[in-house]
Parts: sequence; structure tokens; C-alpha cells
Amino acid sequence: GADLLFLEGYLFDKPEGKTAFTEAAARIKAAGGRAAITISDPFCAERHREDFQRLIAGDVDIAIGNEHEWMTLYECDLESALARASSVCDIVACTRSGDAVWVQQGGQRFQAPVTRVVPVDATGAGDQFAAGFLYGLATGRDMETCARMGVICAAEVIGHIGPRPQTDIRALFAKAGLI
Repeated sequence: GADLLFLEGYLFDKPEGKTAFTEAAARIKAAGGRAAITISDPFCAERHREDFQRLIAGDVDIAIGNEHEWMTLYECDLESALARASSVCDIVACTRSGDAVWVQQGGQRFQAPVTRVVPVDATGAGDQFAAGFLYGLATGRDMETCARMGVICAAEVIGHIGPRPQTDIRALFAKAGLI
């Protein structure tokens, strides 16, 4: 009965994780849902390059990573990496630290601006971006709004120690006019 499945790249490291990812993605897609994956870090991209590329090309509908993860995964510059990923995956999101987030879908690029801040603790920033972005998708928002939601979540969590939000995210979305 789920519409969206989120696969965390770090969990791919164990052999049973690989099987679980493929099986879960196949089941959600067979039921009419969508599967999303986050690359998690450049080391995951390097360790699992072929498997991640295969997942992105066939098993998942949404792939999320930062610029270093994308370039590591495809062993090329960022534009080429995103072009390769978006040619085989419906939605490809790329965070770029203090620069605008890029989301590609169907040959179109959407952007979400980022306000540069000095991070207190970057732990959880990628996961929080994914949480906001996927919340936007799950609630029917357009790509730019989804990306802006992800940016708000990531910005909140890097402003303090710890990977979990300390502020009401829904209130931040409302303040930004996103809900």
C-alpha cells in the first residue's frame, strides 16, 4: 500500500542489503509505487559503483546525492554524471553544498536556491534534504518546491549539533510559503 520507498545507500554495504534493495524496489514498483535511493557518500559510490549504477538505471525512480557522490559514482564531471543518471532515472537530485540544488526530470532542470551559512554540524544534512524532498514528492509538490523543502530541512539541521531537526519543519515550510 506504500507509494514511496526510500533506500539509504549506507545500508547497501551488507550482502543481505543488496538483495533487500532489489527486492523492495521491485515490489514497490509492481504495486504502482516509486523507489528512491540516496547515494550516501562518495565511499559508498566507490564501493558499490556498478550496483548503484544498475539500481539507478532500472530499479529506482528517484536518485539523490551530492555533487561529490555523483562525480564519484560516474567517474566524470558533474554535468556528465547528472546527464548519465537522468538519462536512465526519472528524477535525479543533486545538492551542491552552498550552491543551488539541481533536480533533473525529463530533460528539465529545476533549481532551489541555497542561503550560504557556516555549518555548526553537517551530520544529517543529506538525510534531511532527502526527507524534505521526498515529503514534497509524496504530497504532490512540483520539483522546485520539493527541492526547496529539502533545502529548508538540510539548513535547519546544519545549524546545530546533531542530525535531527530542533525546529518545527512544518512551520518553516509555512513561513517559506511552501504549504
